[in-house]
Amino acid sequence: MEKISKVLSVAIRQTLRDLDLCVNDPKYIINFNDWHDKEFVIIGEISQFVENIVEEKCSVCFAGSSMAKSIGAKHGIRVTPESYPEHTNMLYALDHIRYGAVEAALSELELEVPEGMSTDYDVDQSDYTAFVETVNQIANDLEKHGL
Repeated sequence: MEKISKVLSVAIRQTLRDLDLCVNDPKYIINFNDWHDKEFVIIGEISQFVENIVEEKCSVCFAGSSMAKSIGAKHGIRVTPESYPEHTNMLYALDHIRYGAVEAALSELELEVPEGMSTDYDVDQSDYTAFVETVNQIANDLEKHGL
């Protein structure tokens, strides 16, 4: 089990890596409304002869992908940031990052916004490529300020 970095810019890049691992792992489905939970997906047509044909997946959000891949949360179980006391604040900070709320993320970690740092980011969660680019930009900006 790997740990999530205590440095926000590093944790963001780590979580982007974990998110990519989940995107490319057929056992996972990305759902920014769930931390880490079981989800059933219909994989076949429903007819009078076949009842629900479903496949069990694990639904994860941005921070949830790090619960799955870096922390090692068991597939298909419901976990929240409170399930990992050592990482709770960072997981909440990562959740704030997913919608561009840098000031809230820093506050979660009891850090101040450095003078001159932008906190205004438009994160498009509906476009994976744009999401990754913007979140990478946030990580770059935080790193420039030693965060």
